[in-house]
Amino acid sequence: MAREPRKGRARAELRYVNPADPIELGRRPGHLIWRAQQRAWRVFADVAGDHDVTPVQATVLLVVNSQPGIDQKTLAEMIALDRATTGNVVGRLEARGLLKRRIPPSDRRARAVFLTKAGEALNRKLGAVTRRARHLLTQDLAPAEQKELIRLLRKILGIRDEPRPQPRTVRRRTRAGRPAMRKRRKTLQNGR
Repeated sequence: MAREPRKGRARAELRYVNPADPIELGRRPGHLIWRAQQRAWRVFADVAGDHDVTPVQATVLLVVNSQPGIDQKTLAEMIALDRATTGNVVGRLEARGLLKRRIPPSDRRARAVFLTKAGEALNRKLGAVTRRARHLLTQDLAPAEQKELIRLLRKILGIRDEPRPQPRTVRRRTRAGRPAMRKRRKTLQNGR
């Protein structure tokens, strides 16, 4: 049974910051990320033009070029797609003569992926395409903002930078057998 409004209480009027966006989608991260992804695809499609390749296909070609013989499972993990979708993308590229799959003798269930000569040629051309698309996508951002955008997206996705190796400290033993730090002197330090 529906309730009747209480007497004497006026309903609060909803006020929006932006009347053109009453539910404020422009302030919701998920929506903005989705819109940015749509724009990235559109910009890539415009720049790629005659090459007839999607950003995902370009990514597959890039990864296979850098790791010839990569298996489809590892490829799927690297580009963050499920194995079925990756198999579909690889199949389309194979049908176009850009990739070839082989069954490695070490694992008859796996499929190793390689670029063909045509795939290598297209991959070389796509380097300029992706750089141009990236420039067009982020041209309104200052260089520091571009770095910050990448940093924040990596943080949202849980992608951590690999730790950089720390310089090793050289240790020596003192006469008493205890470790002591050996200080490296700079030749010009204090004129010594």
